[in-house]
Amino acid sequence: MEENKNYAFSEDEWNACIKVLKTLKEVPFENPDNDLFAGLITKIHKNAKKNIRIASYSSKKQEDLQTSFGKESYFPRNNFSKYSTFSLSDKTKRS
Repeated sequence: MEENKNYAFSEDEWNACIKVLKTLKEVPFENPDNDLFAGLITKIHKNAKKNIRIASYSSKKQEDLQTSFGKESYFPRNNFSKYSTFSLSDKTKRS
């Protein structure tokens, strides 16, 4: 465990938990309360997947924004203004 972080449990509690999980890895149904155990494992797995997905989405979004608005951008920055090339050329033809 990292020394600098404050967790809601002690290092002894963590080690005991890891010991139990390693034992249950081999025989998962040999525990006092399988419903509680299954629910906790499911919730931990679900939250971990959600956090990974959010982090992945955020980094991909950041990369997309840098690509869209970076120096080597394919689209000029003025493409995001309220006038397009076509609307400006239509106005000049009508005048």
